[in-house]
Amino acid sequence: MKSRTENIDEINSWHSHFREYIETYKQGNTSFQDLIKDDAYFRKKLTQFLFSPKGAIYQANFWFAEKLVCGKPAPDILLQAIPFSHLRFERSSEWIPAMEEVEEIVESIPFSNYSFPIALTYINWKTDAIVGTELLRNVGIALICIFLTTLISLGSWRGSLLVMMCVLLTCIDVTGFMHWWGLTIDITSMNVIIISVGLCVDFCAHIVHGFLTGQGTREERVLYVMEKVAPAVMNGGFSTILALSLLVTSRSHIFISFFKIFLLICLFGLFHGLVTLPVVLACIGATEENSENKEEKGNDQTADVDEGFRHGSEMNKNVRKDAADDVEIVPEEIVLLSTTGAAEVENPPNCENTSNNNQELEKLSLKNLECSNESAAEKSTKNFTLNKILRHSRNKSVMLKKCPEQNTSNQNLESAGNV
Repeated sequence: MKSRTENIDEINSWHSHFREYIETYKQGNTSFQDLIKDDAYFRKKLTQFLFSPKGAIYQANFWFAEKLVCGKPAPDILLQAIPFSHLRFERSSEWIPAMEEVEEIVESIPFSNYSFPIALTYINWKTDAIVGTELLRNVGIALICIFLTTLISLGSWRGSLLVMMCVLLTCIDVTGFMHWWGLTIDITSMNVIIISVGLCVDFCAHIVHGFLTGQGTREERVLYVMEKVAPAVMNGGFSTILALSLLVTSRSHIFISFFKIFLLICLFGLFHGLVTLPVVLACIGATEENSENKEEKGNDQTADVDEGFRHGSEMNKNVRKDAADDVEIVPEEIVLLSTTGAAEVENPPNCENTSNNNQELEKLSLKNLECSNESAAEKSTKNFTLNKILRHSRNKSVMLKKCPEQNTSNQNLESAGNV
């Protein structure tokens, strides 16, 4: 095995010494391979070898089914070990290929039973070998979760993609800058990076949310976000850096890695959230037409009310004023008299005049009473006209006209206007 790899420093195998022992004390010209095929001969000589001066050091490399006794044939062998040592390595890019090469060599040797290389350092080396794959997989799963979560909370697939893009760029920048700060991708840095993914969302999700809820063009909404939302995001980032500053004096590798990675996350997260993201939103953000479409869907539920208000504005243009009597005659049989004028209005046919003060008029307007023979648009129009007139006639007495063809018990007052 040593001849097949340059990563092995020394192999201390008992096989070569056992072969020398047999060749030295054998009788006759029989070859070593033929001698050890005899099971009784092999067990006898193995016991003698393990109790000899040269072979005694190898007793610890055997695990027998029973205790090994001097002068008796060796019991069944359950486990044997062949010690070897690697060269001294300095980085994971050296010891990971060395470990994988040893595994390939052991697997290719036709041992009679199952064989595998094992070492205490292989635990860390094996972790370093799979940590890169695990980091990519876990960050990918985290990005998918971020996209789904922001899609539900923001309600915009484009905004969710932008948030996921900023998080991905932040993680790439952090992992790249770790090399220049003396950090490697190990189990500690991998865990800190995965935890930091959630922190990256805060730097960009609020910006996208403020942009989507704003009004105006893309540029106007970006300015709104930078004025209203960006200061809070910046304060949050610098407060996090301030909280982590206490770890800078630590000598522990875990705490130092935690501080460096979180500092990079905050700096690059703020950069992408406050610089890169606003530029991207100003270029390819949701347009104002998309916002108007959402508003139109919401306005479909109140179409009848909007139609009534439109009719009301048209009817207000047709209002005629009587300058001599200070009387404003409103269409749809709405009549009000000013206390400053001396005019009198005769009762129209089948109608009865009633005097009320302003307080009663306001109470009647809140009831939104309607005549049964009118359409929904006409009813909304009269209510709109009444509310508009009441705002300008707080100190005037009014005269209302009741709707004809209604029973006294079920009579409803129409809306009124001011003079």
